[in-house]
Amino acid sequence: TAAASLLTACNGNDNEILLPDRQQPDNAGGGNADGSNTDGLQIATSIQPFADESGTRATTDFGGGTYATSFTTGDAIGIIALKDGAVQADCNNVKLTYNTDKWTGNIPDIDGATYIAYSPYRDVMSGKTSVDAIYDAFIVADNQNTAQLFAANDLMTSTSCTVNPSAKTLTIAFQHRLALLEIAPELKVAHSDGWVYPIKNIGPTAGAVIDGGSAIRLFKNTTEGDNAPYRCLLKPVTNKTLALTYEIKGSSGTAVKTVTWNAASQTFTAGERRRIAPTKKRNIKVGDYYYSSGSFFPGDIENAAIPGIDEGCIGVVMKVGRDTEGSGDDLNSDNWKDTDTYYKKGNPSEVLTVHGYVLALKDANDGSGCRWTTVDNVENVNSERYSLFCGYKNTQTIKTAGGSSFESSYPAAYHASEGYNKTYPAPDNSSGWFLPSSGQCWYWFRNKTKLESSISEAGGDEVPVLDYRFVSSSKSNSTSVYYLTFEGTIFSGSQESYYYVRPCLAF
Repeated sequence: TAAASLLTACNGNDNEILLPDRQQPDNAGGGNADGSNTDGLQIATSIQPFADESGTRATTDFGGGTYATSFTTGDAIGIIALKDGAVQADCNNVKLTYNTDKWTGNIPDIDGATYIAYSPYRDVMSGKTSVDAIYDAFIVADNQNTAQLFAANDLMTSTSCTVNPSAKTLTIAFQHRLALLEIAPELKVAHSDGWVYPIKNIGPTAGAVIDGGSAIRLFKNTTEGDNAPYRCLLKPVTNKTLALTYEIKGSSGTAVKTVTWNAASQTFTAGERRRIAPTKKRNIKVGDYYYSSGSFFPGDIENAAIPGIDEGCIGVVMKVGRDTEGSGDDLNSDNWKDTDTYYKKGNPSEVLTVHGYVLALKDANDGSGCRWTTVDNVENVNSERYSLFCGYKNTQTIKTAGGSSFESSYPAAYHASEGYNKTYPAPDNSSGWFLPSSGQCWYWFRNKTKLESSISEAGGDEVPVLDYRFVSSSKSNSTSVYYLTFEGTIFSGSQESYYYVRPCLAF
């Protein structure tokens, strides 16, 4: 079938992939061993590829696969001869099997007869007098999750069977009679502000359900790569509901949550390739897990095996949305982007729309304390104690002051940003890591119960309750800095003392 060449070779004679009613007739075959016919017609076939929704019959799909159409060794077709509306006994569902470059079987040249053809072969099609009757009798299996099963359900028919009496050839032009549904490999998730983000470890499973029917097990051609779509074939329907079932999988690969995406009034047309990239509403929440790929994993799935630090988790969401408690990086005004703002790590000239903030899983500097500075102070970092999300601005200011000696002169800010990024790279569409301001540290403390639970689940550094001082990027005066204690205060201390460092980023 076309699917055989598109995806992988399939053997049309393999009983293991056939439907229960697809049996091999005892009288199938005929012709010479090399595939030629002694008395009958020589067979030539062509296949019209699937078209997209615009009607274009493209040769390449978005998964990287090709829609070049040709038959593969082992594929089988059926041919029926009709004369005066009656099936001819010597050409009643004759089975031809493809072998390398020719068809094995014998099709008699019946004077005055017309021929109809279909693929893949079914023995139950004997006696059918039209391709519509063949279509009506063709059962599309719910299980299509292998290349063989997918190809065995790709019904094609032809009424364009042309006989050349002098050349003794029968030319058959096949057309797809089913619709091809292609589903994007992941479910995109939209926050209430319209931002679309990926969920880690999510993909379709057993499930495309048309109008409340049984679930169709989908096929994914892994040779096309991770971005290959899931596929299934189905009979054309008009204005029918489509429900897709997705599974969110934990680190063990087993499903920890099932979600359903519904699309109303879908129409599937014969010979058409319809692509669907679903988007579901789900708001980001404090405690969600954040990954180096820029994807998220829900933090509210009970008893889930969390894809942790070994699977790319770099932090947990500590705040959703922009800061509204004061000015700073995240100005609460219409012109906030024009002043103190964030820029994408992957494109420093592009402004980042802030959707929230992430707290790192690990302490910077390998968990060892470090000084805020070893040189003269930086005067112009923000000095608010309990408000302002301005760690990004502060860190950029400190970095500029440090210049080529940033690492040695300002160890805390360096290890929270450039140093930490070497071990746990931040996504390009984030702000990159920075040393949080005292206002951000205070916000972190107020949500520490939820954050500590998520950090622990993902394999991050446990946050001690006592005797730990986490430094901020904010200064209290020319020689002192603000730091967070886990007794619940923001203290002022010497900028030359040793503190622990826990980075943040904006996404």
